[in-house]
Amino acid sequence: MHVTSEEEGAESRARISNAGIVVVPNGVDIPDSLPAREWVPGGLLRLLYLGRLHQIKGIENLLRAMKLINDETITLSVCGNGDEAYSTSLQALQHELGLETRVSFKGHVDGVDKLEAFMNADVCIVPSFTENFGMVVAESLAHGVPVIASQGTPW
Repeated sequence: MHVTSEEEGAESRARISNAGIVVVPNGVDIPDSLPAREWVPGGLLRLLYLGRLHQIKGIENLLRAMKLINDETITLSVCGNGDEAYSTSLQALQHELGLETRVSFKGHVDGVDKLEAFMNADVCIVPSFTENFGMVVAESLAHGVPVIASQGTPW
């Protein structure tokens, strides 16, 4: 069985005990060059979440952390789509916490839009409760953007 991390292999082995496990990490395209960028423009720290919107991703914790920070010079772009009920609950939480001016939901990004998301971010955040690999970490680093990942990821 092909898995992308040791953790995924252990979880798979627990369900299919007689399967041979081979770990082959996912690959990521590394851009030949990146456009010029400005870090923390005008003192504004731009955080990025990029991925599927699902309860396992822990995005609600990231929103609550944004409320605790309570600093108008820190913004968060949430890029991705997914479970509709969870997405709706995230937007309700954004409103409940009063984060409309600091947190924006961008929807799914790909291609040029994904490059733009990375180029307009100072830090990428991966708050997942668990991940088998977390492609966004490799993609972010390939675009020169540092990452903060939760302990639930293999990073």
